[in-house]
Amino acid sequence: MHELTAFVVQVFLLLVVPGPTNTLLCLSGRERGLVPSLRLMVGETAGYLAVIVPLLTFLSPLFDARPSISLALKVAAACWILYVATKLWRAENASGEGSVSVRRVFVTTLLNPKALVFGLAIFPRGESVPIHLAAFLATLVPVAMLWISGGALTGRFGHFLTGRVFRRTAAACLVVFSSVLLRAVWAA
Repeated sequence: MHELTAFVVQVFLLLVVPGPTNTLLCLSGRERGLVPSLRLMVGETAGYLAVIVPLLTFLSPLFDARPSISLALKVAAACWILYVATKLWRAENASGEGSVSVRRVFVTTLLNPKALVFGLAIFPRGESVPIHLAAFLATLVPVAMLWISGGALTGRFGHFLTGRVFRRTAAACLVVFSSVLLRAVWAA
């Protein structure tokens, strides 16, 4: 039981940290509100599971044997995040319709370095994987709701932040995340 509690704490701490997926959830909460943005959790969940499950089952030895694959994934993630940042920066419509979609959240989460950390470092191997996956999902949902709610609150009470300013701030955050990834690749 102690091991599962430690796992949930690690998952929570990594999920709650600002990152590309959380930025999109927050932006959608700001632009669309809480309830319409909840559907984005499907994309986030699917993105994480699409990385974590294969890593736990058969890909981790491949990454151990070929570190260049991990570097290539980081470059792909950085490029995707820059693409999303560009789309957000250029979005002109006041409501932000289409700036955040389930597909965009899915791909962003799929390429999110946090997914690799979960699959390679935090999840245990062995028979307890299904229990840990359930605990992961039980932690993911409230954290996603927290980010969406935070965005919704700024939409409701942050009238000084126009939709355009908020989108551009989100885009700038994504550029920072992308730069950090590229710097890590460059340093490797």
